[in-house]
Amino acid sequence: MQTPSRPATIPAALTLAFASMLALPDLGCGPTDTGDLAGDYPGTQEAGPGGDDETDWPTSSGGSADDSDAGADGVDSGAGGTAATGADAGASVGGKSNTGGASAGGTGGAPPKPPMDCSGIAKTAGFELCGSGPDYCDGVFTNGAGCVAFCAAAGLKCASRYGGSESCGGPELNNPLDCAANTGNMSDWCHCQGAASGGTGGTGGTAGAGGTGGGTLQCPTQAGNPPVQKELDKDDAVYTQRYNWVVTCSPHAYTGQSAEHQTCDSSFKPDGTRKGKATFTFTGVPAGAYDVLIESKHSANRNKAGALFYVNGHAAKINQVGSSAYIWDLHGRYCLSGTVTVVLDSTVNTGSDAVSRVRLKPAS
Repeated sequence: MQTPSRPATIPAALTLAFASMLALPDLGCGPTDTGDLAGDYPGTQEAGPGGDDETDWPTSSGGSADDSDAGADGVDSGAGGTAATGADAGASVGGKSNTGGASAGGTGGAPPKPPMDCSGIAKTAGFELCGSGPDYCDGVFTNGAGCVAFCAAAGLKCASRYGGSESCGGPELNNPLDCAANTGNMSDWCHCQGAASGGTGGTGGTAGAGGTGGGTLQCPTQAGNPPVQKELDKDDAVYTQRYNWVVTCSPHAYTGQSAEHQTCDSSFKPDGTRKGKATFTFTGVPAGAYDVLIESKHSANRNKAGALFYVNGHAAKINQVGSSAYIWDLHGRYCLSGTVTVVLDSTVNTGSDAVSRVRLKPAS
């Protein structure tokens, strides 16, 4: 019978060393704020209306499904949008993450960039700030000053200029202008990015000449006419290349190319490109700051490049690829008033894009 061995005796020197380690002072190395990995697409996500009974359409040999919706309804953790070239998808306060930025319980990643400090523009007479994001300020001058002076008020340079009217009506995309041109126009739309030549970072290192920081978008409002929530659905939209849109088969409209969809939408006669536009036009919008939310049916067969939406000319791509569910995605936060146009532009590639509702929600 083997006798169990006794535990080895810990040398006294080692015991003292261990005790000394326990007595080390606190060096401030507490838990690290892990931030929020919301994916590469800024945007909020909320579960939308109930299930979708839409048929899972088969695909022909060599083809791809337009709108396969297999799977239970839920919230897709990968929703959101990436900024289109030269524009912003993160105009919302909180930037590149779900609303609120780096949320508690996140799983890592750097904190989101705050919106650009555009206060120099907002406080200058004759300048109207219409939108902002982590790397840009947008707006219009109404005094003939030009976009170079407009952007310099925030310590930025003019990246692009378009014809535009006062009251943040949006850029005239079919009327691009040279940033430094002396057009004689009293009002144009200015898109500002980067630091202007010779510009300073402002007091305390914040962007803009003498800027004071902060992340709240300051928008003009009208006394007695506060911002109100407005919403349009897919039946309110105007479609170009309607023959490429499946509109009457489900609560959402989407671009498709499979002839099977003709059984529930007689106007669907696809040319194979899945190209077209859906335009939502809001009128009588009281002036103020709004979060623009897009609801769509996410599915595994959506456009891998992202659905490109414009809000009064502000471009952002929304990732609609994911498990089958209706999702609300945040496009951005903007100063809006009067007529507001939201466009789903599906002419840029051949992916399947979708939209069911568009909501203008007063920013809180």
